[in-house]
Amino acid sequence: MISNLPLQALILVAFGAFCFGVGYLTAFIVTRNQWRDEMIKRRVARFNWMTGKWEWGAAPSEHPSGQSAANDPPAGSPESMRAMLAKRRG
Repeated sequence: MISNLPLQALILVAFGAFCFGVGYLTAFIVTRNQWRDEMIKRRVARFNWMTGKWEWGAAPSEHPSGQSAANDPPAGSPESMRAMLAKRRG
């Protein structure tokens, strides 16, 4: 039979390994989500609701003139708001 001290040490080591694993997994998920959000903000990644997949790289041209959407200012920036207002005014 195992004495109490080695059993307690084994339980302590197992609990420590479990806590480390949970912390590592949590940090990985949080970092991945922050990185993904940053890529979305920079217009490098976008989610295609038709296919259910993430797409990477420059977005396809959405302008009738054929200009690339990658040249547009980031959404929510003052430049994009001015451009949107200018389009509405004509």
